Amino acid sequence: MQAAGEFKTKGGQVVFLDNKSGHYRPHGAHAQKAAVDAFNRNGLGADGKYNEARGPAADSVAEFMQVTQGILDIAEETCGAEELEPGLERALAILQGNPESKENFEACLIDLVNSPREGAVEIVSFLMHALRWEAVREAVEERIRHPRGNISNLRLHEAMLDSFSDSWRDRDLFTRFSGA
Repeated sequence: MQAAGEFKTKGGQVVFLDNKSGHYRPHGAHAQKAAVDAFNRNGLGADGKYNEARGPAADSVAEFMQVTQGILDIAEETCGAEELEPGLERALAILQGNPESKENFEACLIDLVNSPREGAVEIVSFLMHALRWEAVREAVEERIRHPRGNISNLRLHEAMLDSFSDSWRDRDLFTRFSGA
């Protein structure tokens, strides 16, 4: 597949063409040329009508942040991991499906580590039990060595660090890790 996206026509001519696609995320000059050429070959003038949407890295990071915010919102209103798990699974799928954005994802997770709030422990713990990213582990260890602000956050950071272990004590809270 060379191109994918959305388009709009009026009077048999393309008025708008982009690279926004659900799963497949084409980007760059090659995708633009393939899309424009395909429309032009079929008599639908597309020259100058292509709008490059953000590339896959930016889209995946924005999607991850949106999913993460949804998890945090649910955590504010509910008690229990089962309500969070669908969002956590979606977040994990985004991370696993976009390895080229790992550094950006790590920065998002480290932000959660540095300002824990309701739901942050579950997000970091769930994702890092599956992925075990060293940069996130180091950030958690740094918060334990040098606590800031509310001292009760130390317990939250210890819970996050525990998730990097095969014997994570809270793994049974999540279907993925409980063996159920």
